[in-house]
Amino acid sequence: MKKNFAIVLALMLMLTVVFTACAPAKTNMILATGGTSGTYYPYGGAMAQIFNSKIPNMNVTAQATGASVENLKLLGQNEAELAIVQNYMLDYAYNGIEAFEGGKIENLRGIATLYPEIVQIVASPESGIVNVQDMKGKKVSVGAPGSGVEANARQIFDATGLTYNDMSVSYLSFAESADAYKDKHIEAFFVTSGIPNAAI
Repeated sequence: MKKNFAIVLALMLMLTVVFTACAPAKTNMILATGGTSGTYYPYGGAMAQIFNSKIPNMNVTAQATGASVENLKLLGQNEAELAIVQNYMLDYAYNGIEAFEGGKIENLRGIATLYPEIVQIVASPESGIVNVQDMKGKKVSVGAPGSGVEANARQIFDATGLTYNDMSVSYLSFAESADAYKDKHIEAFFVTSGIPNAAI
């Protein structure tokens, strides 16, 4: 009896090893998103949950990042497999212009359009800012260094004849901008994101 049990147990162990060895390996992917106070991070987290629940053997991890520019660089360095980016930043990276001048990233492919992003300018009532020209001489956050937000701010100032030299500029993330605004260290800040955005 003991001998029979030992044979059955050995067979069960062998089958377990075989089935374990035959089980398909999980595909691990990093989804580069954005800062935790922006739209990309929660959106990316929800996307990762859907991928993981709907695609067999998929393990997507949403990673907080500095958003579009950093995400594209992570893709270019093969440190992420998926990323949420602003569409024109994708164009800049692919063509090696703006923040990517001298550093083309060509191993990129667009998958889907997710939602519209809107350039939003937040200004305190006390600042007297009611249009872009009114930012002259004011304390303004133009977004994190090298971010899509910062590129937008620069483009808007270029279109209205202003430069960073016309104001006191800070390079702050969404969360940092919101804190600086509440503490009255800045009078206005730029946000390029979907709506709503936790910083606003």
